[in-house]
Amino acid sequence: MPSEVVSIALGTVRDLLIEEAKFLSGVSDQVKEVQTELIRMQCFLKDADRRQLKEETVRNYVRKIRRLAYKSKNFLDEFAIEVESRREGRGIGKAIKRSACILCERRALHKVGSETANIKANINCLTTNSENDPKLEAVGREIVRKCGKLPLAISVLGGVLSQKNSLHEWETVNKDVDSYLRMSEGSKEGYGAVMQVLALSYDELPYHLKPCFLHLGIFREDEDINAEMLYLMWIAEGMVSSDQRGRQETLTDVAERYLYEMASRSVVQVHLDEFSTNTRVKSCYLHDLMRDFCLACGKEVEFLKLLDFRGGKDPLSDSSTENFSTPARCSIHMERSRSDLDHNDSVTHMALEANGQLRSLLISASSGGRWVGISLPHVLCDSSKFKYLRVLKFEAYDFKGYGLPRGIKNLIHLRFLSLKDSKFDKLPSSIGQLQYLQTLDIRAHFTNLLGIEVTNVLWKLKRLKHLYLYYNQRTRKGKLSFFGSSKRETLIGFHKDQDDFKDVSELSNLRRLEAEVYIREKNEVSEILSYLNSKQHILRELSVSSGKFEFQKVEPPLFPSNLSELSLYQCATEGDLMDYLGKLSNLKKLSLYDVDLVDRIMLICDANAFPKLPSLDLYSVSKLESWLVAQGSMPNLSNLTIRCCLKLEMIPDGSRLITTFKKLNIMMPEEFNQRVQVVDNRGGVDYDKISHIPVITFEVFP
Repeated sequence: MPSEVVSIALGTVRDLLIEEAKFLSGVSDQVKEVQTELIRMQCFLKDADRRQLKEETVRNYVRKIRRLAYKSKNFLDEFAIEVESRREGRGIGKAIKRSACILCERRALHKVGSETANIKANINCLTTNSENDPKLEAVGREIVRKCGKLPLAISVLGGVLSQKNSLHEWETVNKDVDSYLRMSEGSKEGYGAVMQVLALSYDELPYHLKPCFLHLGIFREDEDINAEMLYLMWIAEGMVSSDQRGRQETLTDVAERYLYEMASRSVVQVHLDEFSTNTRVKSCYLHDLMRDFCLACGKEVEFLKLLDFRGGKDPLSDSSTENFSTPARCSIHMERSRSDLDHNDSVTHMALEANGQLRSLLISASSGGRWVGISLPHVLCDSSKFKYLRVLKFEAYDFKGYGLPRGIKNLIHLRFLSLKDSKFDKLPSSIGQLQYLQTLDIRAHFTNLLGIEVTNVLWKLKRLKHLYLYYNQRTRKGKLSFFGSSKRETLIGFHKDQDDFKDVSELSNLRRLEAEVYIREKNEVSEILSYLNSKQHILRELSVSSGKFEFQKVEPPLFPSNLSELSLYQCATEGDLMDYLGKLSNLKKLSLYDVDLVDRIMLICDANAFPKLPSLDLYSVSKLESWLVAQGSMPNLSNLTIRCCLKLEMIPDGSRLITTFKKLNIMMPEEFNQRVQVVDNRGGVDYDKISHIPVITFEVFP
């Protein structure tokens, strides 16, 4: 038995300590303390012998005890030999040497004192943990019983307990559960108890996380909240402290830590970004009951007002709002089915008039359906009520040709402005006067074929760090300039034909760039790739379109090595395309749209090709007839889409070797589909190549 070995080792150490204590003058008391602790450990081991084969925790403790035992023995052996050798000296000459060694011996004695103290501390820690574990388990079971085995309550309290390290702290939480549950007496069975448990988890949040949690109440129920935008809204409202920023960190990095911490406490659920080069959160959401609690708490502490006009509701007529004071944040939810411009304007105007001085305003339409028609009320830009507005977010609204009023310049404190998924045609020049603006998101839809007109004033926004554009923006004259935008950290939607390429090279703080590059002349290739490769550390997503792309004539590296998403469309390529792209070791998503492969064969011959690629999309890859996949390549491929590759004859044989497949989407001619489908319980000739894939969808083209 392993415990017997440890017991023998501990016994040896104990005997050693007793035998050699006479040599260790000055530290004998500490040595005896270690001896006492080791004897106490032997008592634990007797019980461990009975339990360790069944309990992994006990086995871990025994392993640690064994290591401590041998460490104690080795150290004391070494020290005893050293001291004894020095004390063997006799005579005058040796006496002189002996005097010279006194200081060294005192230092050695001090060392053994420190080492034995350290050993004792480690043994004490192990003993305490071994004794506490059963007690912690008992307390945990008691808490679960009190929660009525309700999953959300248990999960949230698990998050609370994960931050507690001692038995005393766990017992304190157990007592707190009792007191919170007493508050729920008389409420609806189960619901009240859960809400009180959620209240306990909220009270346990660090102070800096509480406003971030309450802020989540502005979003719709079941909404998948974009993490990146959430961070920027927190920053705009001043909820993220620069004091917590580490070296070379941005405030966005700090905000991300905030969300991770809340997730670790189970107050918010997260979805990770499978295409991120790092493990990053893509989005988050609140459980229904957690959102109910968030809104109730936000109302109680006057943090947020929610006005929900969906489903025919009229929250302004609710008597409960009469005594409800005016918080600094308002979220208005409307239905996309309401296209009556006058009605929508009236409702929005009344909602805004019902508020006091706001710092944050979100007006959103429910998902699905049409855009909500609205002309942004001028009261928003003209009234002194809104001059302190820091966050303004419109989602899925059709401004019916009105666009943003020039009066937007009056919102001088604005830090965050988003018109994402709305419909408008022009961004006014007055937006250049918003000198405190940090985030601007105009990834909007346009109502004419010319795209959204963006007046060339964005270069004036010296504090603008995060700019999100669609590739359809345009200027009335010339290109969109980014000159002087040295603080820019994020630039999404850069278009070489619409934006000044040379200005981008001056963005020294740029951390993320998503660009669409049209290559029309051969001499453009080297110039563009030279710049892109100079930004290897920041370029994550790239689209290359148009023109003939001769890969074999481009000096390596072809693309930045940190690239995580690459789209090639409307390109004619020569050379071994996949051989070049397969060397992009961080690529997570590759899409080929309407690509003309001159060689007709797509080869993935390198066993090390595409080491991290989970997603591959092939759309209308003309002339592609066959596709060969080497064993070992694409070891992480999970999603494959093949659409409209009309000359492709079959699924590659190497598909059966890729064990990470989760989903295959096929939109191909009937003849191709029949080769991989099951009909009358009989698989097609290529079915064995894909039979291991859990989800397979088919569409017939044309």
